[in-house]
Amino acid sequence: MWVELLAALEKADLDATPRMMLAEGYQGIMEGKLQRDIRSIFETAEMECRQAYHGKYEPHRMGDPMYKLTAFQLWMAAGYWTRMFYISADPLPECSVFLHTKYTADIRRDEALSHVFLRTSSDIGRRDLNDDELSVIAETLLLERDMYGHYRFERRSDQQFFMQSLLSKDVGHNDDTSGVLQLRPVVDHGNFVVEVKEKYDGRWRNVKVSCGDEAKLAPPWREEIVVDVSGHDLSGRSAVCLSAWGPTGAVAYRHPTLDRASLPSSAAVAEVIYNEPLVLPREDVRTLDGEAPFFEFELANIQEDHSLFGRLCRRYI
Repeated sequence: MWVELLAALEKADLDATPRMMLAEGYQGIMEGKLQRDIRSIFETAEMECRQAYHGKYEPHRMGDPMYKLTAFQLWMAAGYWTRMFYISADPLPECSVFLHTKYTADIRRDEALSHVFLRTSSDIGRRDLNDDELSVIAETLLLERDMYGHYRFERRSDQQFFMQSLLSKDVGHNDDTSGVLQLRPVVDHGNFVVEVKEKYDGRWRNVKVSCGDEAKLAPPWREEIVVDVSGHDLSGRSAVCLSAWGPTGAVAYRHPTLDRASLPSSAAVAEVIYNEPLVLPREDVRTLDGEAPFFEFELANIQEDHSLFGRLCRRYI
């Protein structure tokens, strides 16, 4: 696990300083340093990554969307681990709030990235995308899948995004805008489920778009961790609490989705923890066996069985 993580840091196209600070934090975890010392290293790494994102090291690349996305991902990773090493019985909600806030405040408002995504809503804009920009779209989709998982279309602040800066309401007005569903990185990396049903004798199509289930990952620390389950949290309230002991010490937190009666083994609990989205969905949206959030729209089929008048005057846009 750690070798792969450090290899990913080595390949990241970013200045060495923030990458080295992150590597030092992971090295501290592997060596079992004190919690406060690890947290201090990640706090420094978070500051360095933030400065890299704002152009401290390579100001000439501030218009490069992949550079901004890479710096931002390292910034989020450093901030996530900083909060995971807070003295807290339940660090996950704070980590979740941090990740979601940074994503909506920085990535969705970043001009270099927004310029790429807003062009995907038209056929002309999609044709102008180069390979580097398509790679940015693919990487961002993978990032959103890691962050939000099955719940990417959850409405937050009354807005529903299809991806990054592109609202779901801006997809599907006509065949031009709905063409984003056929964009190569969307097909290859989006993990979207698109269901099309004919309506009104085939003259209209109802298109429903939802997010597919994410593949279950085998926890890399499966053999290193022991999970104990108790029935009360630190305040004495009834809850499912998990205390995970690994080679680096103990991390305890209250898990919001697990039912005590449905925990067959420690290994199963470990898998549930590892496969949770990093940004926790709201309680009213979270349904383990229910339908994921989705959006849908209708498109007209321009067919020969319309009259000339109908094809000229019907509202297709």
